[in-house]
Amino acid sequence: MAKIKKKNDKDLENSIAHTFEMSEYWADVIINDIKRPSRSRKLEPDEYKALQILFETEASRKALKKLLIDCGH
Repeated sequence: MAKIKKKNDKDLENSIAHTFEMSEYWADVIINDIKRPSRSRKLEPDEYKALQILFETEASRKALKKLLIDCGH
């Protein structure tokens, strides 16, 4: 029984670690996607311009990434 519990604990630990890794990966994907204009997003030019402000500084890009990662968690 103890072996099963340890395996289950390890599986849970791996699953949580994977979730955190995937949240970071998808945050990067979303950031790169926002950087490029897209017709499918149907953003107005002023909305697209407002989003681009998020990439003017490293600090604002990092802040956006942290917010997206938190959403993934």
